[in-house]
Amino acid sequence: MKKVMIVDDEIIVRKGLISLFDWKSAGYDIVSECESGNEAIREIERVRPDIILTDLMMDDGDGFSVIEEVQKHYPDIRSVVLSSYNDFDNVRLAMKKGASDYIFKLTVKPEELIKTLDEVSKDIKERDKDEGKTPDDYSMIIKAIKDDGQSGCMDIPIQLDSQYRVIAMMIDNFALLKKKNIYLNWTRTMSLVEGICEEALKKNGELFLLRYSEEIRLIIMKTGKKELKDDMELLARRIRMLTSLKVSFSVSGISDKKENLRPRIREALDLLSGLYYSDDCFIEKKEECPDLIMPDEFSKEEYLKLLSTMNAYSALRLFEREIEYINGKRAYAKADVIRELCRSAGLLHVILSSEDMAEETLMKDGATLFDMIRMSDRWNFLLAQIVPFLSGIRKDLRKSRNIRAEIEDTLTYVYANIDKDITVRKAAERINMSESNFSHVFSEEMGISFLRFVIKAKMERSARLLVTTDLRINEIADKVGINNPNYFSVQFRKYYGISPASFRDEKRSQDDEGN
Repeated sequence: MKKVMIVDDEIIVRKGLISLFDWKSAGYDIVSECESGNEAIREIERVRPDIILTDLMMDDGDGFSVIEEVQKHYPDIRSVVLSSYNDFDNVRLAMKKGASDYIFKLTVKPEELIKTLDEVSKDIKERDKDEGKTPDDYSMIIKAIKDDGQSGCMDIPIQLDSQYRVIAMMIDNFALLKKKNIYLNWTRTMSLVEGICEEALKKNGELFLLRYSEEIRLIIMKTGKKELKDDMELLARRIRMLTSLKVSFSVSGISDKKENLRPRIREALDLLSGLYYSDDCFIEKKEECPDLIMPDEFSKEEYLKLLSTMNAYSALRLFEREIEYINGKRAYAKADVIRELCRSAGLLHVILSSEDMAEETLMKDGATLFDMIRMSDRWNFLLAQIVPFLSGIRKDLRKSRNIRAEIEDTLTYVYANIDKDITVRKAAERINMSESNFSHVFSEEMGISFLRFVIKAKMERSARLLVTTDLRINEIADKVGINNPNYFSVQFRKYYGISPASFRDEKRSQDDEGN
């Protein structure tokens, strides 16, 4: 019997819904009626409904606040909007905040409402059936896992009297995806992921799946099988195919004693950070990371020098160089890298703020620069997020201050003549400047040297041609004014880190996966 709460400030609506059909015969029990959002929020903890039917526009606390409260503190509760015909914008917003469905409250028919209730509660029924554990049971297990003391063994519903391993499964970049509202209903999505895992792994032996955190699931599996890499990679591909989510797995060593369960769990969890620089989805052991020692050029003092001269362009370029430096190493511990980049990002933020840039400049899809750094579980994902983000900041900087007309004209000249040999001398002569003066002015205005800007423009044009055409490498080199294909390949690898051919294959493979 699923428990239902009805929230609407019109009594005729509440009583009308109650009288529609025999709720208990349909498998539902109305446990509470509330006439405001605030009353509903107070009642949720007491009655713990499975489903809340809520109006949106109410005086004493609206339905949006109810949905937000549910998403934040009671993710297993489903919310269904009681909508009017002219309320589509609000319904759309409610769905974005986490509502599972909506009905037209004044015209809904009994069979339509029952169908909606059955649909939104389907995964609740499946979860109750499959788990056989109460929330209190889970709370005790989680507490035992996270307890560093020696308070005895955990009581889990499988016997650990033979060989077992602990698998930790993590949704990659979960925090950032959630921040950006990529998935509207994470509870449903995670339930689907759990089901896929259990179905795929049960062939290896008896298992128990535990929700360790929002993004991490622990799978305690009785198996003596030593090699699980192929199983994990196949499972990761299946999850990505069905949910579009990338997942990572770490696997502990084999144990045959129940008292070793907590160390095996800690081992599996600790291993996950070892995938930071990897494109793999699976790890069994992690190499030791060297201490993070950054060159003096990226020190706090260097950023503060730029703040003293209000040089935002150079500060942005310094931050980009720091990312390039770490990218070249790809060796330091994840926590150390995050700490270092957050420190530099904070200094960059101060310098950019000195330009009176709007706060939105440092936002992208609801995520800040700090969010991207802290919430990215993989280095490649961070690069994919941060590179265009920083490019956007550079464009906003350019708009926020007037670039000299001569430099603006030079930019147009570069893009219009990308297939030619562009030199400092030619560019300087066009605007009647000496080469040295032109180089200085261009660097000051753009935060990058002229020659590096030209190479950047040529490489970016090359990348577009590689993805959008079937031209051969030597033909693309000619299109961007580089006569020597070998030199072109060297420059492309310096800029993108891989060869032109590999770049084309990788991008087209990603497009195929997305279709």
